[in-house]
This record gives sequence, C-alpha cells and structure tokens, in this order.
Amino acid sequence: MRWRAFVAFEMLWSIVIFGIIGVTCASVALHFTRFLVDSSAQKALDSHIALLRIQNLLSQSVDLHLSPSSANFLLVDMERFLGYGDKSFANARFFNDTLLPQVPIEIFRVQGDEIIFSTSLDSAGFVPNQNLVLVCQNAVDSEDFVESLFKVVSVGNDRLRVDSTPSPLCRAVLPLQEKRVEIAYHNDILWLNQEVLLENVREFGIWYLPDDKFVGFRFCMQQRCFEGGSFVGVKAAFL
Repeated sequence: MRWRAFVAFEMLWSIVIFGIIGVTCASVALHFTRFLVDSSAQKALDSHIALLRIQNLLSQSVDLHLSPSSANFLLVDMERFLGYGDKSFANARFFNDTLLPQVPIEIFRVQGDEIIFSTSLDSAGFVPNQNLVLVCQNAVDSEDFVESLFKVVSVGNDRLRVDSTPSPLCRAVLPLQEKRVEIAYHNDILWLNQEVLLENVREFGIWYLPDDKFVGFRFCMQQRCFEGGSFVGVKAAFL
C-alpha cells in the first residue's frame, strides 16, 4: 500500500511539474511569437514610412541627379516661400482674391541678368548667394517648361540680379534650400543625408522614365520588397 501511495504521489508530482513546465514553455513561446509579430509589424511600418518619405522628397525635387543606387537633388525652401510659418495676415497680399506667398513668384520680365517682378511685390524675401530655380517656357514647345538654376547676386526692391542671363521666356522663380538632399544605398543601409533611414536592406534600385518624367525605386528587406515612385521635375539626369 505504501509503495502504491508513493507511486501515486510521484505520478501526481510529475504531472504538476510537467504542467508547470508546459505552461512556462507555452508562455515563453507566446511571448516570443508576439515579439516576432510585433517586430515584423514594426519593420513593415518602418518600410512604409521610408517608402512614403522617399516618394514625397522625390516629388518635390529640383535639379535631380540619379544613379542606380542614389538620388541627389535640391528642394524648394518652403519656409521662405511660406513666410517662415508666420500666420499673421496683417500684411497679407492678394491678387484677384488669391493669397500671395511671402516672396514674389511671377516674373514680370527679364532684362539682361535681372529678374523684374511686379512693382506691388517686395523681393526682400530673397538674399544674395541664394539658390533659385526659374521655370521657363521651352522655346521649341511653348506648352513644355524647363527648369534653370541660378544664384542671387544682389537684391533690389522689385528685382533680383542673378549670376547669368536667364531666358526671356522664364515665367516664375522659386527659392531653394542651400544644401542638397541625398538618398543613397550602401552597406545594407538606406541613407538620407548620411543619416540612417532604413537598416537591413538587402536590395535597392532606382530607374528613370524620361518620357513620363517618372522616377521609380524598389527596396527589399528579408523576404519582402517595396516599390514606389514619383513624377518629378522636367530636369533630371540619370548617371
């Protein structure tokens, strides 16, 4: 009887121990699975954010230079263009019920190396040595536009003098940021201005369709790949 009781006790104790071990293992497996799922979801989210960020930057690009693994370009200086975030409308300017930006855009005429704006607009928002992009009508096809890069030499009340003579067909001017933006892929990392945008990238490529003025790109992480693209300015060079 004692032997049977001892055996029964051992069996009961074994069931308890193995039950505890089973519950512990199940809990660890559940947490590990949850970690993998959360990690995978986070990586997918990071990839989608990177995808959207690249698309957004490319869509605003000026003087775009491309290679199979990098993109280098300028961006419009939106802070200067929009008045550095000033929400005061005390000095707001209107034309035909349209709110005008803080710096003049429309070119009244080009005279030598001078860009002359409407006399109602003040060009004080521009500064010497600032980069500009001029949007000009194509002399061959008046419906097409080309971008031309210039640098401000001096600023007058209603005019700018630039470092070379623009086409008389230029119609608009936009201020540009000083530093160029670079998206590049090397060492399994996608970089934005030498800062990590996305890690553990096993593949990255860029292509350009000049007829459609479209830039496409593709990158892969582990077993999943992401593709995107943007319609870009008319001036782009693929190296």
